[in-house]
Amino acid sequence: MRIGTVLVPAETSVTVSIDDLGIRIKCELIRGVTVKENDRVLVELLPGGLKGVIIGVM
Repeated sequence: MRIGTVLVPAETSVTVSIDDLGIRIKCELIRGVTVKENDRVLVELLPGGLKGVIIGVM
């Protein structure tokens, strides 16, 4: 799991900057989680590419 910052929120996918890795990834939202720009989020990285799932907002 990594901590990131929301850059571009949308309805189902969000662009997140992973702070400690210096990368940007596309993330899906778990049902019931809402985010807005500059929110700090907890991201579970998925294997095989630059994709992840936002599992919580800090």
